[in-house]
Amino acid sequence: MLIRKLFVPNAFSPEGTLSAYLLWPSDREITVRVTIPDSVRIVNTFNSVPNSNSDDGSLLFSRFTIEGYLGLIFARHFENEIPGSVTLGFEIKTGIGLSEVYEKTITRSSVGNDMSLQDPGICRSRDTGGFAEVHDVPPASYITLQGQGEQEERSAISAAFEQVFRKTNQISADLNEEFRIDGRALTILCPERKLKYDQIISPKNAWPLPKTVKFTSVVPSRVVVMRIPELIPVPESVVYTDDGYKLKLNFLTAGERYLLSLEYDFEGCPCLSRLIENVCSITPPKEENDRSITCEVSALIKYPDILSMGGYAVALRDYEIVIDIPLQGKSIDQTVSDEQNSSSLHGGSHAHSKDISPFRFTPDLQKYIEVQKDFSFQSAQWFCDGAAYSAGTIRPSNVKIAVRTDLSLAKPAADGTVSL
Repeated sequence: MLIRKLFVPNAFSPEGTLSAYLLWPSDREITVRVTIPDSVRIVNTFNSVPNSNSDDGSLLFSRFTIEGYLGLIFARHFENEIPGSVTLGFEIKTGIGLSEVYEKTITRSSVGNDMSLQDPGICRSRDTGGFAEVHDVPPASYITLQGQGEQEERSAISAAFEQVFRKTNQISADLNEEFRIDGRALTILCPERKLKYDQIISPKNAWPLPKTVKFTSVVPSRVVVMRIPELIPVPESVVYTDDGYKLKLNFLTAGERYLLSLEYDFEGCPCLSRLIENVCSITPPKEENDRSITCEVSALIKYPDILSMGGYAVALRDYEIVIDIPLQGKSIDQTVSDEQNSSSLHGGSHAHSKDISPFRFTPDLQKYIEVQKDFSFQSAQWFCDGAAYSAGTIRPSNVKIAVRTDLSLAKPAADGTVSL
């Protein structure tokens, strides 16, 4: 295969949006031609803009900011009659004449307008997160990323990460006098709202007598030094201070390699909700009496080149999305604790109403939920509104499911399914 992955969900969201992405080896130069019917428009592209717009409605992509990735956002063209299903085509070609063609038939969501995406939010605790907002779709064949709003968004994200890379460069510069630095990597710890900056260091000199060096370019909440390759911790070499940290060089052997990990607050954490596009769609049930709900969720990095500005690997760990599923159905003769009834989750995607009679208010709500592919289950809660209580019974209003995934330049997009 010429590509590593092509993801296209089975249905549009009720807002009429749909995300898709392609991944291929970064050392392979390809062109991608996307064919769309009259009832569909591409409203956003990530990591590329189309070269041309042909008479047959196809768009050609051949120039990519970062090789190996193309993200697309489609929308139904509301001025046209919407068919029951539409077919999207993807033609992949290489410079030596190899080609592959893929087609995917997409169905209209059968849930009306019950599902919507709310305001964005990066996870601020163990069980909070958010979706990126969906903008109104004007009737145009293609909306480029060069609009004023997109430029302002990109500038804000770029400025936040410029500060991040400026600080990591200063941290490394402070170490250069005593250590040789052989490698660097940065991980954004999304739930903790922290940065984890890893460096492979090697002491330049031996110090048989005690010698301590203080570093004040960052005030870390956690400092770990481990000997490579065994990753044996050397805790006696670390001293925490109010305005930084110290390393005791006499506990480190000259010429040996160590992993130095620093964790500290990420002041630009809110910008992540603007860096990543999230879309959730509902797959219509195959049988009329099927009361299960299946959501297809995806997360796409919108500006991967910004993450590459530092010149080293950058990854996002445990990026969280919350899916908000309204429910209606039979009353449940159970009580719900104050903790279960609290609104600790926010944002997310509203799914269509369902008869929830198979479900019960129990702490093990997870047993009714299955999360597959690139996402993993994090938490779930029942919620009840004020009108839910009647004659000692409880009628749930919705359930919120938090799922998480990891993203990086090597994996700039992720998708998964959530079944309830």
